[in-house]
Amino acid sequence: MGDKSIPWSASIVCITIIGPIFPLTYDAFFFFSYWTLSSIDSFGEIAFGQSFGCLKDPDEPVEFAAAFDRLNHGLSGRFISVVSPLKDWWTGNGERLRNDSKLVRGFALDMIRERRRKQKEGQEAPEGTGQKDLLQLFMDMKLDNGEVLSDDMLVDSVLNFVIAGRDTTAQALSWMFYLMHRSEADLNVWKRMVQETDELLAGGHPTYESTKQQKYAESCFYEALRLYPSVPKNIKTCIEDDVLPGGIRVYKGDRIGWCSWSMGRDTSIWGPDAKEYKPDRWLNSDKPSPAKFNAFHLGPRTW
Repeated sequence: MGDKSIPWSASIVCITIIGPIFPLTYDAFFFFSYWTLSSIDSFGEIAFGQSFGCLKDPDEPVEFAAAFDRLNHGLSGRFISVVSPLKDWWTGNGERLRNDSKLVRGFALDMIRERRRKQKEGQEAPEGTGQKDLLQLFMDMKLDNGEVLSDDMLVDSVLNFVIAGRDTTAQALSWMFYLMHRSEADLNVWKRMVQETDELLAGGHPTYESTKQQKYAESCFYEALRLYPSVPKNIKTCIEDDVLPGGIRVYKGDRIGWCSWSMGRDTSIWGPDAKEYKPDRWLNSDKPSPAKFNAFHLGPRTW
């Protein structure tokens, strides 16, 4: 990806500069919609090495992005309700979901086959030296038996990253700018972010390395995730009998749920100012345990 990579913090840098301008126009601006389009374009570059072009004309739907949205919305209902598949059959929505799934998977499969064709014809750099998007990283991987991943496994792996990252990124950034620009917000927050951006970039473009130095922007992002986690509640199934740290006994097959949204507002965890948006809390203390701040879940490969 090189210097053209724009991860979440670089997106913060770019929008921070124009964010304070919006109130001066007195025009309504649906920020979340643009973050959604921006994030799927960004993850298109991260996953496939190319943008989907959603921001070229935000009012004109991109076929892949529209199908992706319908799939997310339609399949989420099946997770909540056991009668959702029956409802989809009755309304005909099931057929549409199948067509959308075929379109999305077909797009990814076409990208994989095109990448393999170019490598075979010598149009792509050899393994280990060429483009390092997610697709290429997975294509370079080998299983324990020495075999490479099949095309279907590549489709599943790459789309999983797009699904996991697109909506969560758009939601997190939208909530962050809401917290920074609402009427009762501390104006010093976005002013400090703009100052950090100007001093660090000096008029240049953000890079992966520069974003890692933006500690205040990072603090603003984490504080927004604390109050408005992209996945506000979650559930896991026990695979064996265990005892939770509080002494509660759980058994194999039990489903355990928790609410990160509530935990982020719990004064026994975050102190008396738990409900306030204060990015400085991340600068003035050690990095909290992922058991305390579990927006990225808990485990050795979280945050």
